[in-house]
Amino acid sequence: MERLVWDAPTLRRNATYILALLCLVLLLQAVFGPHGFLALCRERGEVRVYQQRNQLRQRENEQLEKENKALESDRERIIKRLHGQGYVFPGETIYKQVNPSAVRAPLPATGSQPPSK
Repeated sequence: MERLVWDAPTLRRNATYILALLCLVLLLQAVFGPHGFLALCRERGEVRVYQQRNQLRQRENEQLEKENKALESDRERIIKRLHGQGYVFPGETIYKQVNPSAVRAPLPATGSQPPSK
């Protein structure tokens, strides 16, 4: 059996290989790991999407707040909106305009008569 000789150049070369391998593993972890560079880029994109959604919701909220204030101060607008949703106030009469082309002609009389009471 041959005896291993650990001289300084061999130790240095092996240590360099081990250190290079360790650096490669750490680099791969830093780029592709669960908290690495690619995950960070993906999360930044998600944050941008959520910020855009948030800005859209804020604009919608501002519009709804303006509409709410307008409705609080304008009784006619409230009544129009309620009528548009089908509400009827006590004492009001609803008239509906019928399209003449939508009205069907009466069915022709048949020989059978309904029983009279």
